[in-house]
Amino acid sequence: MMPEATLNWDSTHHARNSDPETSQQSAESAVSFVNAHAIRCLHAIKALGGATQSEVAARVGLLPHQVNKRLADLHNKSLIHTTGRTRTGHTNRQEREWEVS
Repeated sequence: MMPEATLNWDSTHHARNSDPETSQQSAESAVSFVNAHAIRCLHAIKALGGATQSEVAARVGLLPHQVNKRLADLHNKSLIHTTGRTRTGHTNRQEREWEVS
């Protein structure tokens, strides 16, 4: 089942209590775009029928490290899971394939 408009992220999930104040501030400002990025990644994985971090990044126009953070978030919410397959990514290293749960 595909979630609709919002996944309700909050800044506390993206920063540890022990992180410096600058990290806390970054986590708070990230709330404004995290939801949109996560939904774009989720839709890309569904449209591609399974995708790696690099494939999602190319599809949605984000950098691979941005996608990697959203994949972790989506996985933590049990919205995606790994397939057990890997493919060569943008750095010529193997990347896990993800699919919608």
